[in-house]
Amino acid sequence: MKPGRLVTGFLLLVITLAAVAPISAQQNHTLEWGVEVGEEFTYVLQRKLIDAAWEQNMNNLIPFLAYLDEGQKILASVEELYAIPTEIDSSNLPTSNWTLVRENDSVIISTGISGLAFPIGDWDALGEAFNVTGIAGMTLIDTNEEWGTILSGPLEGSSGIEIYHEQRYEKENGTQVYLRWIISYAGNRLVDIVFVQWHLGIPTVLPAELEITTILLVGLGIAIAIIVGVLVYKKAKSRKSMMQKLGE
Repeated sequence: MKPGRLVTGFLLLVITLAAVAPISAQQNHTLEWGVEVGEEFTYVLQRKLIDAAWEQNMNNLIPFLAYLDEGQKILASVEELYAIPTEIDSSNLPTSNWTLVRENDSVIISTGISGLAFPIGDWDALGEAFNVTGIAGMTLIDTNEEWGTILSGPLEGSSGIEIYHEQRYEKENGTQVYLRWIISYAGNRLVDIVFVQWHLGIPTVLPAELEITTILLVGLGIAIAIIVGVLVYKKAKSRKSMMQKLGE
């Protein structure tokens, strides 16, 4: 099976994994929307590193990705807020629709997109609906300001492919503030996407990060340099000592 097909299957699994996990619907919740129709938020694609073999998979997963370059901003406005179900689980979550407009030329790049906000007021209920603690490789993020999940681990059925997916939402209004996808093979990143909610002072482009293989090579070079330096020092010291003896 080709790597691209493997990733497609895994990426779909990330989205639907909670739906197949054995959980019970949450009935006694106090969820409510923290945003209003027409409200607008600014986002920026801080990093866009995609190997050509994985480009179509990522465009399928994040439809607006193909229309954004690294460093570009989009304006996301709330188009519609659906009623919050009395009972919620991973297959019956509250949803909202958003319209995305590219900031630099005002081109509409997506309509009816969902996933940019969750209702607020009962994050425990959402955590239970997603069965976060019951999914292997998934970690819950739950601070005073943010709620989210991290899913990481090897890609099942592949050899050496690792997946990392992180999403965080602001508890004050429920909007997504951070999204990251990393797909790596043998320590080399094939995909690295960072999409964040932008505010004044936040960088539009992130500096490049050293890959594991590069770090190892640099570390090896430093170690070799240290060893050579020690040997040269010892040899020079030994020679000096001999010259001192001859001078006596």
